[in-house]
Amino acid sequence: MEQTSGNANFSKLRIIKNLTVLSIAFLLLYTAYNGLTMLQSTMNKIKGIGTTGQAVLFITYGISSLLISSYAIKKLGIKTAQILGMVFYLPYIAANFYPSWITIIPSAILIGIGSTLNWGAQCTYFNECSVLYNRIVNKSRVNNTNSAPVCTSNTSHNYTSNIQMTEKQAPSNHEERTKQVLNKENKVFSYYTLTSSPSQSKHISNSIPGNVDVNNNQFFTTSDSEIKLSETLKDVPLDGKDDTSCNDTQKQKCPKSLSSTNALFFGFHGLAYCSSQIWSNLICFSVLNYGITENFYKTLNCSCGAGFCGTDEECVDESIEEVPRETRYFLTGLCVACGAIGALVVWLFLDPMDKKEEKVSFSLDQFLVTIRYIKKKEQLFVIPITILGGMIQAFYTADITKSYIACAWTISQVGMVTVFYGIASALSSILSGVLIKHFGRIPVLFLCQILNVANLVFLLLWNPDAQAPYVFYIEGAVFGFIVGIFHTQTKALYGTFFEGDEETAFSSCNMYSSIGWSLPFVYSDFLCTSVKIYILLTLACVGIVGYLLSERSFSLRNKQIGTSSLTSHS
Repeated sequence: MEQTSGNANFSKLRIIKNLTVLSIAFLLLYTAYNGLTMLQSTMNKIKGIGTTGQAVLFITYGISSLLISSYAIKKLGIKTAQILGMVFYLPYIAANFYPSWITIIPSAILIGIGSTLNWGAQCTYFNECSVLYNRIVNKSRVNNTNSAPVCTSNTSHNYTSNIQMTEKQAPSNHEERTKQVLNKENKVFSYYTLTSSPSQSKHISNSIPGNVDVNNNQFFTTSDSEIKLSETLKDVPLDGKDDTSCNDTQKQKCPKSLSSTNALFFGFHGLAYCSSQIWSNLICFSVLNYGITENFYKTLNCSCGAGFCGTDEECVDESIEEVPRETRYFLTGLCVACGAIGALVVWLFLDPMDKKEEKVSFSLDQFLVTIRYIKKKEQLFVIPITILGGMIQAFYTADITKSYIACAWTISQVGMVTVFYGIASALSSILSGVLIKHFGRIPVLFLCQILNVANLVFLLLWNPDAQAPYVFYIEGAVFGFIVGIFHTQTKALYGTFFEGDEETAFSSCNMYSSIGWSLPFVYSDFLCTSVKIYILLTLACVGIVGYLLSERSFSLRNKQIGTSSLTSHS
């Protein structure tokens, strides 16, 4: 595992710098990958090799998320795992030079493993940054006053990662002070050693001392003469909304919600990731559209839109034209170069962030732990929305591009319509974090799911027509807006619900997301588009109910923890 001073010298500015570096690297990598992905059902349509490759990719992604994600990240270190994951994308991108079963399928397996490393390392890195950044901000707020914060919250929710404390006068020599926090969820006794500067903190992990009661969710200090921690869980919001009950002079003393920080960080990364759709599809549109004359009066003997059926091979061949070989070579070459630069950026500029070295060995424990995670009520309730998030993105990639855009218009327009998809998803990624900060998580995610249902109903009724191109652009933007929120805030939701157990939580999230991604590609060539939309509508309705139940369960659990903790100290 890579050795580093890690978190010890991280300041707020350095955290932001690393988040920016990783987001730029993802922008470059997925600019290379996304454009070609959107063309798999059209450019590689022969015998369904493109969609089959995508199905294999996401099945591999789901399996490897269960078996190797946690082990590989701990063994290699977050940064090394991130670089290796990005490098594994390159063979699949290069396979589009000569797409065949022998090039697409093996490289799809490789990119499935790479996706596990890539997203597992990214989620762990961002969540660690969120916790560290939140701790630094709240510590600095406490240091600005000689007494404990006196603001109160309008909500009775609790959050165990946010701590208010009263602090005695620091010694003149600024000797180190140690805060210890008990992580009840996975029973790991962790503490941060803080110097006089919050940015010089070091994370250490030990086993729980024998005299610690894991049922009280208590906070301790090794130096009672220096720090007195008061457990004020009831004052910290859980739903992502920062405390708004303080007046202007008190706001700087109020605790910052970790959920809010998580949403903003993942939203910022989502802005970069989703904007890759813009650049990748602009490249694809420019390359594919070069020298082509637009035909707005395309006549077909088969239906497009919801009535399109991939089972009719003659219809598929008639409605979707071939890509010239020279154009394929040029486009694939650009994408390989862009992906390689993304991996290079991480290698050169990303600072490692790892916990203390620990011995790790491969076992099926993580697989069993992830499977058993379904016993958690919140996990059980969010499974439908997690699967739905993957299915919505895969449905656009496999079916909207083929059944609506390429069929009714032309394959070269897939890129331009998806540019609007990318713009909307990028904006909604960052906007969702801001909206959650001010209005809370529940109304934002609930309205997103209602919009998703309405959009699916529209797709059932819409008869796509190339003479009304603005409808394609609007629909692409609406789809992108929904995907942007699903992509970023589902991961942030897992980080909030299962804070302290992120590796298992994100492995679980990746597993169910990969199931959602793979399903539309598996049945893409066997079902008509209308049937696929009905499947999504059913899952969307179940997802809405499940999400609301998960929020209710989470709220009740933390109220119970807060009540029992306050009772034990009274």
